[in-house]
Amino acid sequence: MVISIPASGSRLAVLAVVTLGALLVAAPVQAEPYPMAEGTLSSSAADLEPGVPTTVSGAGFAPGVDVVITVESAPVHLATVPADAAGAISTTVTIPTDLPAGTHTLMATGMTADGGTLVLSTEFVVGGDDSGLPKTGYPIGLLASLSGVVLLGGLGVLGYGIRRRVRLSGPAGLAAE
Repeated sequence: MVISIPASGSRLAVLAVVTLGALLVAAPVQAEPYPMAEGTLSSSAADLEPGVPTTVSGAGFAPGVDVVITVESAPVHLATVPADAAGAISTTVTIPTDLPAGTHTLMATGMTADGGTLVLSTEFVVGGDDSGLPKTGYPIGLLASLSGVVLLGGLGVLGYGIRRRVRLSGPAGLAAE
């Protein structure tokens, strides 16, 4: 496309073309809404632990659809199971033992009867407490006990040295002749 700009109004014409181009580039495009529903994935264990098999279950999927079960954060595929005639799933999975410390999400993803996507999930923590933070540092109990024993031993040696010096030097700290 060729645009001719008259010499008299060139600045105004360039400004108009640039403005029109910016509006066309910056105009937002409306995307179709993605039909997705969320829910909770149930587990037979109160706390999911790596290396321990657990039964997970959920409902709301289209009958016969394949439901993919994964661990997110470091995506790991655990199983693909078909939903039963009622759209429910129930299967045993084992959480991988090589997951890094921190909070992870166990997810079951499949289609619903109306063609949308259903994502059931539950969070769990590996190698930490319920704060979701990884457990780091050194257990200080043994180190503190050992430090206390060394301190008491040092105080005992110091006390023995003072008592010995007082005994050898005589009364009032005067040297014995």
